[in-house]
Amino acid sequence: MKGPVEYKYNRAHKDCTKDGCSFSEENRLATGTFMLYPDPEGWGFLSGEGTATWNQKTDGGFSNSKCSGEDHSTLSGTVKISAESGGMASAGVLEGDQRSSQNCGAMPPTHTHWNNGGGGTSCEIANLDLVHGGTGSASVPADEGYGTCKVEVVPQ
Repeated sequence: MKGPVEYKYNRAHKDCTKDGCSFSEENRLATGTFMLYPDPEGWGFLSGEGTATWNQKTDGGFSNSKCSGEDHSTLSGTVKISAESGGMASAGVLEGDQRSSQNCGAMPPTHTHWNNGGGGTSCEIANLDLVHGGTGSASVPADEGYGTCKVEVVPQ
């Protein structure tokens, strides 16, 4: 068995008080493929593996009557997929970029780049037909309703 997997996360908010406003938006997308390996004893599938491309973008900031500031960051790279009976997990070392600026006089604009960022998620898809194939999707509990996973299982 093999198939594609997709993870999406989208969250945005804006909060305003009498002192000013803050806002943020975060988007994550991971797409990839995996293989499931059969149990040598004939009891279905034991485990599987694959790879996915991870892309994450975060934008945020604040504004008040005196000044404002913004922060923008990205995280991207290849993550490993581990398909297991308890769910699907992905993790990897990712490359990131962050830019910050504000006009409050406290600090100059900054730019940081790194290649040791971490990222990943865990998805559990119930009731997939591992004999005939099929598609399943589920929300990711750790993402508080903002993340979903979709998996398709295709017989070989």
